[in-house]
Order: sequence, then C-alpha cells, then structure tokens
Amino acid sequence: ERSSKPRLVLFPSRDLDQVPTLLQAVAIEYGHIIHCGLAKRSDENLATRMNVTKFPAVRLLSMDKSSGRLGVIPFESAINFHSIAAFFDKSIRMVPSTSKKPKDEL
Repeated sequence: ERSSKPRLVLFPSRDLDQVPTLLQAVAIEYGHIIHCGLAKRSDENLATRMNVTKFPAVRLLSMDKSSGRLGVIPFESAINFHSIAAFFDKSIRMVPSTSKKPKDEL
C-alpha cells in the first residue's frame, strides 16, 4: 500500500554522496507527516517532470484526494530549515494527531 504522506524532494546543485544535514533535520522533525527524498542532479528526466530549472530546488509532492492526481508544489524561498518549516505550515495544513501521547522532554 502506498503512503498518502506528502513527499519533499530536494534537487541539489550536484550529485551528492551523502544526505545533506538539512534533509536529515527535516526528516527528523517532520517525518511523521512527510517523506523526504534526495534527487540526483544528473536525473534530468525527474527534474523536467517536477519543473525544476534552477538548482538547488525543493518540491513538495502531494496527492489530491478528490482528483487522485499528484500535485507538485514548488518551494520558492531560501533553502533552509526555517523557511521549509514555514512552507509546511502553509502548504500541508495538517491537524496534529491526538492518538500519540506527547513525549516527555525532561
């Protein structure tokens, strides 16, 4: 079964051997509501399908439940953790789940 979670895809300016710290931080903070992925810079077919013309770039992929079509939302701000967090707040609009108990921070 495919997950209905939105997917964040980072298109780097060059092919990378390791996942960038930024993407790791986003996955840790938001992994309960999104999937994160790293595209290869050399994958021009994927970049074209996601309408990426400038690198680095970020795209949020989300399934439209009413039409069943995949939507591609471009991220137009500076690529940093705080601007991506603000982008999620605006784009995802998800209600926090009440089924999970809050973690004890102490």
